Formats: sequence, C-alpha cells, structure tokens
Amino acid sequence: GSSWGNPPYGGPMGAMWTAIVDDDTSVANLCAHSAGCREGCPVKIDIPAVLEYIKYLDSKRRSVRK
Repeated sequence: GSSWGNPPYGGPMGAMWTAIVDDDTSVANLCAHSAGCREGCPVKIDIPAVLEYIKYLDSKRRSVRK
C-alpha cells in the first residue's frame, strides 16, 4: 500500500480527501500520474483526473494571491 495521504485514507484517495475536506493540496502535488489508482479503484473514479483538477484549482488560487 501507499504510505502517503492523510487519515482516514492513504495514497491517491487520501490526496483527494485531504484536498477536499482539509483544503490542503500539498498531498495532491505528490501524484506522479502513473494512473495505477484509476485502474485499481473499485468504483471507477478517475482519480488522476480529479487530482489534476485539484492541482489546477490550487495553481489558479496561488496566482490570484500574488
């Protein structure tokens, strides 16, 4: 299993969970986009696409703060 991501979920699901619930995108930025999580997701969530969108929103938010 993956050792990154915050409780209650680790790995890619934890990255999404942390970004949405805790408004912390730092874990999402660890994603290397190997797409293994998409193939392994039992409910067929396109996790790489969600993480990419989270990173996109974070980059927009950072550019507005400058």
